[in-house]
Amino acid sequence: MAADETSVSILSLEDFRQRLERRMEEAGAALLAVLTPPGSEPPALGEFHHAKETALRHGTLNDEYADGLRRLVGALSAAQTATAQVVERYRTAGDLANARVAELQAVLRPVEEALNGGQDNG
Repeated sequence: MAADETSVSILSLEDFRQRLERRMEEAGAALLAVLTPPGSEPPALGEFHHAKETALRHGTLNDEYADGLRRLVGALSAAQTATAQVVERYRTAGDLANARVAELQAVLRPVEEALNGGQDNG
């Protein structure tokens, strides 16, 4: 294969799509766990000063973790969509051979945006 060619295995993409589904389920479960009690509640440490500071810090860390999980779910969702589109559009080697690089890049752009916090670097 020449340096400027791309090779895509539809079977590999199907396997990747199945893996993405499992990761999406895991990320969704983790997000639910931090957004609902008891995961969303601060630990019951009492009313003294240090306990209150620790409870506030717990809330901040929980919010940061939830934000990270939301970004992960968004990136996984974009990857699922892009993978499904590539598999659907390019079922045969002929379809893939006739595909333009710009077409594939357009399909994959939402994945890049999700990985870069919503910014398109292309």
